[in-house]
Amino acid sequence: MAISQSSRVTPLQEVSTRVVDYLLTRQRANQASMRPPPGLLYKLNIDGAWAKATGIGGMSIVIKDAKGMFIAGMAKEIPFMRSSQMVEAIALREGL
Repeated sequence: MAISQSSRVTPLQEVSTRVVDYLLTRQRANQASMRPPPGLLYKLNIDGAWAKATGIGGMSIVIKDAKGMFIAGMAKEIPFMRSSQMVEAIALREGL
């Protein structure tokens, strides 16, 4: 039985190269969209995620100055969450 071109198995090295290219492209896109705050202000970035199956959330906080330099940050797991919005609200409170 002949193997058709459409059922070809992609070599691991090729998959790895594609993943790295994709991640580098996303990283450049994210860096380009980051704008530092004006003057002497700080910028607070937060993110939260939630796994419905376990009720566990995770949050991250990053604070940067007007030059885009890292000032502070943290990441934390939060148990007993009911939604991603709850996790993000807690991240905002913690960041402030």
